[in-house]
Amino acid sequence: MRRSIDELRTFYGEPTGALARRLLARRLEDAWGEAAGCDVLGLGYATPWLDAFVGARRVVAAMPGGQGRTLAQRRPQPQPAGR
Repeated sequence: MRRSIDELRTFYGEPTGALARRLLARRLEDAWGEAAGCDVLGLGYATPWLDAFVGARRVVAAMPGGQGRTLAQRRPQPQPAGR
C-alpha cells in the first residue's frame, strides 16, 4: 500500500518518524559514503535523506505519481477568458 506524500510528511514530522529518519540516515551514510561528483537518484519518498548527499554532481527525487501531488492539485489553473 502506498502512502500519500501528506501522510509521509506527517509521519516523519512526528517524534517516531524523526527517530526513523535519523536511523535510516545513519544507515544510508554508512552504506553510501562520500557522494562527491556522483549522480544520486532517490526513488519513492527519499527527499528527507537527499540533503545528506552534499557535493553530489546531481540529486534527483522520483516517486510514483500516485504518491505525490500534481501541479494541478497544488496550484489553481488559469481559466480561459470568457468562462
